[in-house]
Amino acid sequence: MKRKIFIDTDLSEVEIIKITDKDIIERIKKVYKLKPQDTIIFVGKDLTEGIFIFKDPKNFIFQKIKSYQRKVFPKRLVNLYISFIKKENFELALRKCSELGVYKITPVICERSPWRSEKISERWIKIIKTALEVSEWGFLPILENPIFLKDLPKNIFVLDKNGKVFDEKLFKNETNVLIGPEGGFSEKELKLLEEKEAIFISLGRVTLRSETAAFVILSLLNFPCW
Repeated sequence: MKRKIFIDTDLSEVEIIKITDKDIIERIKKVYKLKPQDTIIFVGKDLTEGIFIFKDPKNFIFQKIKSYQRKVFPKRLVNLYISFIKKENFELALRKCSELGVYKITPVICERSPWRSEKISERWIKIIKTALEVSEWGFLPILENPIFLKDLPKNIFVLDKNGKVFDEKLFKNETNVLIGPEGGFSEKELKLLEEKEAIFISLGRVTLRSETAAFVILSLLNFPCW
């Protein structure tokens, strides 16, 4: 894999950059072990990739050799509504769903959520951004503030083992998908989803963890991506 690091800077018009972020400096020194005149790819928040040469190891200054705009986009705009699950699994879902081309992620507070937050964490934003170091997507996924189940849009697709058999033709170019909590929905929540005319979709006979179900549905909907 190429050496890539996401930096929170627009790179299209930049020729020289100085790295001051301590975490990035640590990666440059201890993970990539860059030496003077070595090259690295920086990914900017404008989704420009730039090839930079390490000019000044003392001040961590890099000079751009060339840059290009990313142009890969998924087949669909998938708005993923994911219930709060175990923290490590939730953060894994943020990372891998971003790699798999999710368009928007909205955390959902459910009755059986093991924990909750009503605001976006800076850590979540960083996870999503660094996920783009691996993937080639030409956009940055949107992270929305957490909502309650009652605030879900109508006609949302809900992954459920007992739902209709998955059929790609059911999903439009922009689609909303809900992933439930590890303990499942309560009876009250199921009634609420019914009132919202939710469409229950099955990925098969086996039971999947919440984060795994998210990976599977995104893979089915977004690939191949050309």
